[in-house]
Amino acid sequence: MNYIELINQFWQIRRSKRITSLQADVYFSLLNECNLRGWENPFEISNKLICATIGISEPSLIDSRNRLQQIGLIEFQNGKRNTSSPVYYLNNLSRNRTVSLVEPLVTSLDETELSAEPFNKLNNTKQNN
Repeated sequence: MNYIELINQFWQIRRSKRITSLQADVYFSLLNECNLRGWENPFEISNKLICATIGISEPSLIDSRNRLQQIGLIEFQNGKRNTSSPVYYLNNLSRNRTVSLVEPLVTSLDETELSAEPFNKLNNTKQNN
């Protein structure tokens, strides 16, 4: 998925899910960071850098990223204090949607094949002489 597709995905999700301006700032900050790194995904970035970039507190960042993960836009692993920064992954939700649409279709087709009777009966027709 490219930059524009991720932006469009965000706006489509925002139509149906409540996303605050602060949560949007966090998402677009992460999106920008991923872009700056040449689409390294997942990527590691410190809370302090994100907070300084968009001017928020660390508790606000933590709340916002938790919500973004609940929605499914991102995944993250917490860092270890003074050892490593959190690792973020930007999700491609269209990939998940494809899987959820295809699986029921395949199951449905399999059931149809199992329940279908063979269509090889010969029609006996009476010939008029």
